[in-house]
Amino acid sequence: MESEGIVVLAILDAVLVSMFFLFRVLPWSEPGPWRLIWIIATLTAALFSLGEAAALMQRGTAVAFEVQGPLFGALLALTACFMLVYLHGSRIGEHALTLAFTDDLTQLPNSRAFTARLETSMQGSDPFGLAYVELEGLSALNDLYGAHRGDAFLQSFARILLDSAGHGGAVGRLGGVQFAMLIAPENAPGINERIASALHSLVVHEFGGIEMNAAVGIVPRSEASDPGRLIRLAYRAMRHSRIGPTGIRTAG
Repeated sequence: MESEGIVVLAILDAVLVSMFFLFRVLPWSEPGPWRLIWIIATLTAALFSLGEAAALMQRGTAVAFEVQGPLFGALLALTACFMLVYLHGSRIGEHALTLAFTDDLTQLPNSRAFTARLETSMQGSDPFGLAYVELEGLSALNDLYGAHRGDAFLQSFARILLDSAGHGGAVGRLGGVQFAMLIAPENAPGINERIASALHSLVVHEFGGIEMNAAVGIVPRSEASDPGRLIRLAYRAMRHSRIGPTGIRTAG
């Protein structure tokens, strides 16, 4: 009875391996030697399961248990190795994907990731606004204090934009000093003033009297039907912005 229990365990293991490779690995694997190996391994595991199941139903064993024991152990070890290799590869793939869609300096979504997020939002029906933000004065800051201080300032400015976007919003870095924001309707009123106030406090606290401005242009999602055009319209609104009473350039 003990040997039958181990045989059943081996059969279940082989079935799980077959299903794992059939439904989880093969659909995502590229054609090539590894794909062929996985197909052969899956077929072998399936044939092994069928053979052992038939032997059990006939109250016999296909091969003496003294021979099968090491085979079962090897099968279990092989399963563990396959699982570990697959999970390790998945983690590497996820990490690479994160790096590909994340700005190294600010840890915000980069232009590609933000555009994808914008496209997803535009496929829904919820209203929102898109803000294009360009920071002004960073080159002077770099000249006076060094590029490392400029990088730290950009990181702080990114946090300002995240706080200003509020719940349901999103921020991405499109380029060197260019950012974009998705803004929920309830967070749109006063966003220019919030950015201006936080930017002023940051500059005064970190650098004293150096002049830094942020030009902001906002357009509603209804202005365009595709992400690229909506970003261009927001950029155009930012370029035609005016000097507001808060000292920040605004357009809306």
